[in-house]
Amino acid sequence: MGNDRQGEQILFRRCPYALMQTPGVIDACHLYGAYKRGVLPNGRGLNAETAFFVEAMQTLEALESEAESWYLKESSRDDKGH
Repeated sequence: MGNDRQGEQILFRRCPYALMQTPGVIDACHLYGAYKRGVLPNGRGLNAETAFFVEAMQTLEALESEAESWYLKESSRDDKGH
């Protein structure tokens, strides 16, 4: 996977609703919500899959940041137009 950044850019341009229909994405989003509230995996389950957990949280954090940037940009554009 030498071209991860290109894959990330393609992911950012996809419809989020379509992605949300994927069971793994739904689970990861639930995990991210818990992560944001400070709830981390316990000694069983995902704690044994730390690479997956870290990668999922990093990816979702990047998507959240991208969405926030877009929203701020659009809000600023709307404020200037009115």
